[in-house]
Amino acid sequence: MTDDAKQQVMLAHAAETMAAARNRLYAAKFQREGRPRLARTFTALALAEEFHAQRMLMHLRGRMQDGDAYLEALRAGKQKDAAAGFGRIAAALAAMGKHTMAEAFEQFAQVAGNHLGLIDGAAAEAAADPSNLYVCKVCGFIAADQPPDKCPVCGAVAKKFVAAQD
Repeated sequence: MTDDAKQQVMLAHAAETMAAARNRLYAAKFQREGRPRLARTFTALALAEEFHAQRMLMHLRGRMQDGDAYLEALRAGKQKDAAAGFGRIAAALAAMGKHTMAEAFEQFAQVAGNHLGLIDGAAAEAAADPSNLYVCKVCGFIAADQPPDKCPVCGAVAKKFVAAQD
């Protein structure tokens, strides 16, 4: 597969994944509004798009770039997001009076910094390798060894953390 074709498949995967997530949100909205047929239809659409995305990933297996090159590209992206990327979006949203959204993007920046630290630690294959990782279902913060009593980013309680499975 050429690099261009691989890029197109990756973009298609991202688009299907986003469409599935969006359709799940609308399914929940229609369910809350008492419109079960639309809710079921949008749930089915989301499932179909998730299946498409899964099949696209199957086609990409074994055709991905070198792991170390990806690791460096991911690290650079997380570093940008933590340093300024999400912060600029948060500032722009705050200036427009969208304070709740601005706060979410500030949290995204904090979580990107958390992810960057995990990437750096995993890349160094540190001796203090955590036996378990726990992900906050509210903001995406990742805790090592055990879930904290309270998420340091969003304040979620420990039961909002799920164990990352291999």
